[in-house]
Amino acid sequence: MDEMLRRELAWQITGIQLPSQSSDEVFSRMLEQAVAFQGSHGRTPRPSTASPHEASLGRWLEAQRADARRGTLSAERRRMIDRAFGAGWAFDAVTPAPPLARARAME
Repeated sequence: MDEMLRRELAWQITGIQLPSQSSDEVFSRMLEQAVAFQGSHGRTPRPSTASPHEASLGRWLEAQRADARRGTLSAERRRMIDRAFGAGWAFDAVTPAPPLARARAME
């Protein structure tokens, strides 16, 4: 069982989300899978969907967005996601960011 599936099943069974700031290896793997998903679907994964795989990736990306907004996402992880999805990824969610915040993210 791979780590992503284990985390998804643990979340479904317990309802407890594992910490978003996990090991570098898990972070890199999740980022790689999210990038692959975007490449094959033309969009970022959604946190609420019938596909457990997409939902897991979507919740992971949402957790990274939340960490970025709180300022708790490490600078290195922020750079990695910026390179993968573009500088505005942290505000690319269900609720659009205010124009000023989006402009600052693009700087």
